[in-house]
Amino acid sequence: MFLIYYVVSVSIAFFINVAVHEFGHAIPMVLLTGKKAEVYLGSFGNKKSPFKFSTRYFDIWIKPRFIMGAGLCKATATKVSIKKQLIYIACGPLASLLLACTIFLFFPVLSPDLQKRAIPLAFFVASAAFFLVTVIPHETNILMPRGNRLNSDGYTLKQLWALRKYEKEYFEAFDYYLAKDYAKAAGLLVFLIDKKIQIRYLFSHALSALCLAKQHARAIELHDRVRGHVKFTADDYCNIGVARIRTGEYQCAIEELKKSLKLHPGHYISLNNIGYALTLMKRFDDSIPYFDKCISLKPDYVYAFNNRGYAKMQTGNLSDGLDDIKKSMELDDKNAYAYRNMAVYFMKIRSNDKALDFLYKAKALDEHTDMIDELISEAELRKTSNY
Repeated sequence: MFLIYYVVSVSIAFFINVAVHEFGHAIPMVLLTGKKAEVYLGSFGNKKSPFKFSTRYFDIWIKPRFIMGAGLCKATATKVSIKKQLIYIACGPLASLLLACTIFLFFPVLSPDLQKRAIPLAFFVASAAFFLVTVIPHETNILMPRGNRLNSDGYTLKQLWALRKYEKEYFEAFDYYLAKDYAKAAGLLVFLIDKKIQIRYLFSHALSALCLAKQHARAIELHDRVRGHVKFTADDYCNIGVARIRTGEYQCAIEELKKSLKLHPGHYISLNNIGYALTLMKRFDDSIPYFDKCISLKPDYVYAFNNRGYAKMQTGNLSDGLDDIKKSMELDDKNAYAYRNMAVYFMKIRSNDKALDFLYKAKALDEHTDMIDELISEAELRKTSNY
């Protein structure tokens, strides 16, 4: 009977401790930023939780569990100073520590009566555990929806403390990133990494910025340099896979992209890029299942329709391939690859004038479209030779 009583006490203690810990973050977060805080009790950011409550200062999602240790608090404010972040992140573990000390000092945790001490003992153990688990710097084994790992509060505090001397460069880097000036963003992010600030999300954004700035060789160099010091996310593996596609390392790219899928099986961009790498290796039949799965996960993803249409045409299935290209153009009539692939269709039916019209349109939309110059040269040669 006592065991059941104690287990129920522990379950209640864990629920209350999650709430105390997360509101330990949330209350100073609201006070310091003037913006709402998002609080998740019973999950690590799941907005599909069955119970949601909104107040002036908090949006709260609750997912009941028998023994609940999951919780998360997120700021809705942007560009919060590092000093303020240090304060409200530290307040979570401090709230757990304060609860543990209060219970130990004012309730009969050490009473010889098991029945009397069951609940306060459960609360004390849960509070002390919450403090220790969250204050010790470490990356947890908890995977978030996109394959990135959740950090302990202590780990985040350690990261922010390392950044405090470079706050200006830190915020400038993300301002450039949001403004789509990826080259400048990458320069500042790499600068911070070179200062031995080994923060995973700095690397993730640096890698992304380098790829978006089309500095793929630098992205690979950065990846190789920090390997072993940073735990990569599904997005990181996807980006390095794209960089290796752009530098012609197709098989290596596929290996990186499969690592992305291992962390996040529903990463539709990685699925699309594996298929794309296979088309570049002329393994068209092998590529189509990856595009099929990508489209099943993301039915409006333009690039998957583009690539699947191209692959189908290369296997001789012109009709289905054309349908995919038309679908991609319906979804985005400014996508250069749709026009390029439409030109491929017309080249295959020997309508070179129409093919050239689509190729010139593709180049006007994006002069860096893969194979565009080679296809234009081929279509022009076919036109002059009446092929």
